[in-house]
Amino acid sequence: MDLRLCLFLLVTTVAKPQQENIAPECSLETDGFCDDGQEQSVESVELDQTIPKILLVGPTGSGKSSMANSLLGLDPENEDAMFPVCMDMDSCTKETTYAEGKWLGYGERFIVVDTPGLQDSDGQDNQLIREMIDVLKNKVKTVDCIVLLIEGTTERFHAGLTTQLRQLSTIFGERWWNFLLIGVSKWKYDKISIKQREHQCKPGKKSCKDEKWFKRNILHQLEKKFHQTRPFQFAFVHSYSQIEWNKDDESEQKHWKEETDKLWSFVTSKNSSFELKGVDDILQDNRRLKRQVDELENTIDTEIADLKGEIQMIKETHDSELNQLKSNTLGEIQMIKETHDSELNQLKSNT
Repeated sequence: MDLRLCLFLLVTTVAKPQQENIAPECSLETDGFCDDGQEQSVESVELDQTIPKILLVGPTGSGKSSMANSLLGLDPENEDAMFPVCMDMDSCTKETTYAEGKWLGYGERFIVVDTPGLQDSDGQDNQLIREMIDVLKNKVKTVDCIVLLIEGTTERFHAGLTTQLRQLSTIFGERWWNFLLIGVSKWKYDKISIKQREHQCKPGKKSCKDEKWFKRNILHQLEKKFHQTRPFQFAFVHSYSQIEWNKDDESEQKHWKEETDKLWSFVTSKNSSFELKGVDDILQDNRRLKRQVDELENTIDTEIADLKGEIQMIKETHDSELNQLKSNTLGEIQMIKETHDSELNQLKSNT
């Protein structure tokens, strides 16, 4: 683990923030409204730990709140939607929020968790990290899928995104990669957009930027910057296909269903959930891992010493056997020479 990131995490999480009403948490019905029409604070609600939970992470402006609303079956631009959406580069999501509802507004019940974008333009990362760790550990507790949401225009990981992923690896540990799915936002699937991509990807064209190109590019970035070579799954979830005036676009709706099916399949395919930990847990894990490393190093040192002793014994035995072989060989050669000389002298005498 990067020592500078550990120090950063410690500095930003040791102080306990004041408890606040973090988010409206409601049980949504198919009409998109809360069962009781009232917002509820985090303190007053215990999450159902038996239903699937999806955690959304990603840079500011990637569309996490819009995706959360759309997965709940809500119009992402509706002012009554659960998660507020901003149209500028400032993040509207300043706190970790969650909501329970039906998948796409009509399916199985699930929980979606929206997080602030780190590297926020307001420069509030320290506060956001403290609050996020507190809510994830004490309220959400576990998730079945972590969606890293990236805009479809992303060609390379800029410094902010790279830093955020390192921060998340520090917060969650290396195991978080096992639960990660790459969500691609703002990837239009109307017929014109599809035709444009198809035209750009004709043989001989160098400007091809289709789904295969995007996947290949992101996987290369993950391998280059984080040494991750696993075949991450992707879902091209264009949340704004769920805006009211877009609902009549058959192509958009077809692909929305296909891509969200991929996400739901990923969520429900896991045999275990990912435990979300706080700074105390992380420090305890670090101490445990350090003890294991120390014990392993001692074991290795002992085994190396034993191996050196065995090698020395083998060498001494080999040298002794080699010297004995040399001595025996020289003796045999001497005997053969003496016999040869005797026979030669006898032959001379007879002649």
